[in-house]
Amino acid sequence: MSHWLLPKRGVETNADAVKLFCFPQAGMGAAVFHAWSERLAPHVQVLPVELPGHASRMREPRTTNMCQLSCQIVDALASSFASGPYALFGHSMGGWLAWEVLQELARRQLPLPLRLYVSGNRAAALHGAEHDLDATRLHTLEADAFWQAFERRYGANPQLSEPKIKAFVYPMLKDDFTLVETYKPSAPDVKTSVPITAIGARLDNRYTASHVSAWQQHTTAALQEVWLEGLGHNYIADAPDSLLQSIAGQLSCASSNSHSNQAAGPAATGVELGEQQLQHQRVPATAALNQPSSKDAVLPNQPEASTMKHCCPGQ
Repeated sequence: MSHWLLPKRGVETNADAVKLFCFPQAGMGAAVFHAWSERLAPHVQVLPVELPGHASRMREPRTTNMCQLSCQIVDALASSFASGPYALFGHSMGGWLAWEVLQELARRQLPLPLRLYVSGNRAAALHGAEHDLDATRLHTLEADAFWQAFERRYGANPQLSEPKIKAFVYPMLKDDFTLVETYKPSAPDVKTSVPITAIGARLDNRYTASHVSAWQQHTTAALQEVWLEGLGHNYIADAPDSLLQSIAGQLSCASSNSHSNQAAGPAATGVELGEQQLQHQRVPATAALNQPSSKDAVLPNQPEASTMKHCCPGQ
């Protein structure tokens, strides 16, 4: 398996399990998703993505451009994305990264996911300091000012109390915040037909409800919103149970029906299969079902070859 993927060992899944590719938040490694593996098995196979310069790949150079990083991911995992039904999940920084991966997959005419889960972040269209509830640009700060701003924004982290640990992770976090704070969508006027689930926590001070609802402008499908009560920004690690129940309900249904749908041919896989499963899902969350504007450009399942000539168009 690619060194980009770090699944938890010893977890068995069904042969037709839906793959869930997971992208972590700034400063985190792929192992943050290991606790999900047994909870979503056997119908969902959790495939955490390990980014260069993080955790098990700490010695590798990091990438500070979101679009370039998404291209590297698709270069490395193209065969994995083409090997059966899958979904994308990204938390915080990982939400924007998952969105860029989706767009790069479409540009290359690779199979698209059943669903995109974007968690703990405002819509990609709302990038930039003008939409950030805390406009401080952490990637521009030296260590002392960085940690003051970091703790003001996210709270004190006992795991980062030692000066040696702070000195070790500071370069990685600074690069990750460069990735986030300089992000510009590669195709800002393009929508996808892939359904999006936008997830937020009521006690997370990094975004507003309207920031989350704004993900609707990125898809022609009806946006699903999931709100987690009583939780803050790190809910994917601290208290993921209610979130995993929602994901399991959707993707387990897709897994159990994928074999019969695939018998109908390629049209029954990818986005089409995901849309079929939506008719049968039980969603323990608040849903926002807004209709997109007909004038918006759409990211199709099979784009014209001209869209595939360059990674990061316009950048």
